[in-house]
Amino acid sequence: MKNFLLIAALTLFFLSSCKKEEASVLKVDDSQSTLSLSVLNASTTLNLTSNVNWTITSDQQWCTLSDLAGNGNKGIVVSCEDNLTGVRRDAKLTIEGEGLSQSVVVQQTGGTVQLNDYFNDNTNNWYMSGVNDSMLYIITNGCFDFKNNCKNTTYAFAPKNVLSGTDNFVVNISYSRVSGTGGFGVSVGGSDWNNLYRIILYKNAYYVEKRDNGTYSTMIYPVSCSLNSTGNNNLRLVKINSSCDIYINDIKVNSFSISPYGGIVAYYLMVQTEINVDMMRITKF
Repeated sequence: MKNFLLIAALTLFFLSSCKKEEASVLKVDDSQSTLSLSVLNASTTLNLTSNVNWTITSDQQWCTLSDLAGNGNKGIVVSCEDNLTGVRRDAKLTIEGEGLSQSVVVQQTGGTVQLNDYFNDNTNNWYMSGVNDSMLYIITNGCFDFKNNCKNTTYAFAPKNVLSGTDNFVVNISYSRVSGTGGFGVSVGGSDWNNLYRIILYKNAYYVEKRDNGTYSTMIYPVSCSLNSTGNNNLRLVKINSSCDIYINDIKVNSFSISPYGGIVAYYLMVQTEINVDMMRITKF
């Protein structure tokens, strides 16, 4: 009997020692190695399969996670702040645990690019109103040179049908002031000359006005702001539903209500002033 118990004990010991240890698992499905998210209110669930303790991090502040650590399987909610830049942006998620590692790329769209002009030529067929000997209108070598020596203001229209009156959009412009103190601006939400919204930038201030059936009304009276007198400045307009936010050199400075008449976008230049524009991007979403 003692021999039988001894043999049984040895057999159990042998079997238990031969039993393989469970392999460590930490993975996401191949279909989720890249996550594509929308411009606004963007979130999705990342499904993690695991039998170990794990941590997860994001390398971008605009991309946040519902869980930063855990054990075992987990559905992790990945959320992105609204992308109001007009361009796609990426974040990298890193998951680690017990010597294992997994990476996931988050791609958040900036919308659909309607116009992306670096002014190497005039293939986009910009139209300038009232061109004469007192106006300079040259698009070449990465620059839209826009000069007005007249007594009247002038417009340069982007290609028509870039936007509709109902689109949400981001308009990005990079420009520098060559000479003069007159205003330079951008008109959006227009249907024609007499119905539009425009944002005017001076050397150290901006204002917003609306033209309704040919009659102007001021929406935002002149406000001081920080603009580079010699280098480049960046203007970004973000329209979501009935509100348009104004960003100057990546700082949000104001907002105004907008009910677009149409989708026409145009530059605007006052008298005795010269401006160089080196980039314009229009994105809708």
